[in-house]
Amino acid sequence: MAGCGESQSASTSACQDCVALDTVATLDFSREDFYPSPRGILVADPLRTTFAFVDRQIGSKITLFGPDTVRVVGGEGDGPGEYRSIDDVWFDARGQLGVLDRGRARVRRYDSSLRLASEQLLDFRAYDPAPLAAGRTLVVAVHTRDSMNVGYLTEDGGYESVAFPEFDDPNLVLTTSDFESVAWIVEPNSFRVWRASPGVDPELITGAPPEWFAESYRPSVAARMSEIGADTDGATALMLTYDQRSELLWAVFGVPSSDFTLEQLERLLAGESELASDFTNHVVVALSPDDGTILGSRTFDYLEMMPGDAFQYVLGAPDELFGRYPRLAGTS
Repeated sequence: MAGCGESQSASTSACQDCVALDTVATLDFSREDFYPSPRGILVADPLRTTFAFVDRQIGSKITLFGPDTVRVVGGEGDGPGEYRSIDDVWFDARGQLGVLDRGRARVRRYDSSLRLASEQLLDFRAYDPAPLAAGRTLVVAVHTRDSMNVGYLTEDGGYESVAFPEFDDPNLVLTTSDFESVAWIVEPNSFRVWRASPGVDPELITGAPPEWFAESYRPSVAARMSEIGADTDGATALMLTYDQRSELLWAVFGVPSSDFTLEQLERLLAGESELASDFTNHVVVALSPDDGTILGSRTFDYLEMMPGDAFQYVLGAPDELFGRYPRLAGTS
C-alpha cells in the first residue's frame, strides 16, 4: 500500500487513520474589545497569511489578523461599510475580502487596502461562496422555496447557473475552489463530489461511497428521530475545502453512530444532557481534486467544527483562538 501522502490508484486502499489536525494559526484577542465565542466564521487568504474572523454573537464587524497587524472592517449600523448581521466572508485569489450580509442578499468587496470597492444587491439568497478568478464566485442560490440552483455570481452583477442535480436544502450543498479556475461541489446526503469550471458542465469525480458511509442509527433511535422530524437520511458532508499547499480536497462527513442509544436521545431531547460525542462520528477524508480518489481518512469523535475554510477552530484561553487544518500524516 502506498504511504500516506503518496499517490494511489483507485483500486488501492487508502491509508486509514492517517489524518492529523495541526494548529497553523494562533489569534490573539487580548487587545480587542471582545473575546471570541464558540460561534463564528474563520477564513484565511490563499496563502494563509491573513485570517478573517466574524463572531456571530456580534455579527457587525470582521477582525483581520495579518502577520504583524490586526485590523477591523465594519461596525454596527446601516451606513457604508457598516453591518447588522454578517452571513459569510471570504478571500479571493488576490487576497481581497468579500462579505455577504442582509439575509444573504448583499455582496460587498474590499480592495487590498480594505477600502470598500463595490456593493452588489442580489435578487436571491446566496450560500457558501467559493471565489474564482475574473471576479466570479460560485454560490448556492435560493431564488424561491421551490427554486434553488448552483451558479456563478459575476462582478458586474450577473448570475450564470450551472447544470447540477436538484436539492431542497441549500445548507447541505457545499462548495470550495482553488481560487482560480476550478471549484468543487458536494451533494447533500451523498458521497457525490462534482468538479466545475466556468463554461464547462460540472463533472462527477467520486465513485461508489466507502463502506462507512452506509452506517446508520439503531432502528429504535432512527424511528424516534423520524417521529420528531429529525434528519435520518444517513451520512452527509459537513465541510468541504481545498488546500492549495497540499493540493488536496478535504471533506468531513457526519456519519450516524450505532453506539448512540434511545435512552441518550431521550435525555438529549429532555434537556438533561448536551449533544453526546457518540451521537455522530466525523470522518475526515483526503480526496484527489482531479479524480476523487480517497487518499486517506480518519474517524474522529464529534468535532466542534465551524464554517469557513479553516477546518476547525478551537478556543484556548478567553483571548486565544486556534485555527486547525488537516494533513496526511507523514507530510508537511
